[in-house]
Amino acid sequence: MNGANTRRWDALDVLRGPTIMLMLLNIAPGSWAHNYGFLVHAPWEGWTLIDMVAPAFLFCIGVAMPLSFERRSARGDSRGHLMLLTAQRMGNGALALRFTTEICCEIPGRPGSSNG
Repeated sequence: MNGANTRRWDALDVLRGPTIMLMLLNIAPGSWAHNYGFLVHAPWEGWTLIDMVAPAFLFCIGVAMPLSFERRSARGDSRGHLMLLTAQRMGNGALALRFTTEICCEIPGRPGSSNG
């Protein structure tokens, strides 16, 4: 598919990039002993930047899905085919989660980890 046929929202990509970057920083900040203040989740009252990462990513997903469905519908894919693809991706994700947690359930350097 060439660039003329695709419709992307640059603002969505600009929001998605830093959101994913912050997700990675939250998972592996470098040192669990010394975290930046914005990488620590807030107590019950209040919020920090890291508390807004998941809602921002879900917002990106919610905006991108109608655009993707519209493009696939214009290409001729039926609603049933889209549901089948969705089910396949969910199944693949569940399998990946099941087997990767057995293989690599500990993150080096994380508190409570036996290898760091």
